[in-house]
Amino acid sequence: MVRVRGRLRAGRLEVEVADSGGWREAGADGGERGRGRLIMARLVDEAVIDGAPQGTVVRLAKRLSGAA
Repeated sequence: MVRVRGRLRAGRLEVEVADSGGWREAGADGGERGRGRLIMARLVDEAVIDGAPQGTVVRLAKRLSGAA
């Protein structure tokens, strides 16, 4: 199961994605994993990943242009 929350706050879009899957670091060889952090870094202004064996929470924030 995955939980997704989003909100607008102070001219920013904030999104939180959480699941109960275990956290795994990308392998040293790169393999077919580990591109998510790169994609997040290119698309948002802030990305925080809290990974633990009992689940992972990713918090993303993007400043919105023209927001008052």
